[in-house]
Amino acid sequence: MKNETAGSALATDSDVARVVRVQPDVAGLHRSFDYAVPETWRVANDIELRVGSRVRVELHGRRVGGWVTELDPEPVADVELRLLQKWSGMGPAGAMIDLANWLSYRWVGSPAKALRTASPRKNVYRLPAASTSRWNGDVDPAAALAFHGAGSVMRVAPGADRWPLVLAAAALG
Repeated sequence: MKNETAGSALATDSDVARVVRVQPDVAGLHRSFDYAVPETWRVANDIELRVGSRVRVELHGRRVGGWVTELDPEPVADVELRLLQKWSGMGPAGAMIDLANWLSYRWVGSPAKALRTASPRKNVYRLPAASTSRWNGDVDPAAALAFHGAGSVMRVAPGADRWPLVLAAAALG
């Protein structure tokens, strides 16, 4: 697919990007590459493509894993973009991408190594629903007071019991 929209804003009728920048999971590679998002991904509702998502791409004739580092970047003109091969699930948050790039520059390493460390060992496609259970037992009034208002800081001695604070927080959900 030839990129015919270079130099103009990439508009889409859905929230899914048309082009993504991917950092391949190759130790010696310090560069990201642009890939086109398949049309079926933009129609499907089960793929949550965002910065940090884990994907499979074709690189030099083989499939490798990688992380999406940017959505809808301005691709290089007159370059045929290859399609993403597979969505492998969720990866680290977007801020981790910036941290991995800084880390690789500062410590002369690979961004892939830092992102590999920040990624889950197994593919994660959805996060579980948040639990809304609350503690219904007795709560220490002094501990409950720590959580009222716009915010507060509570100093607790190293040997003091922190359990009342935990129960007060659990009572709020």
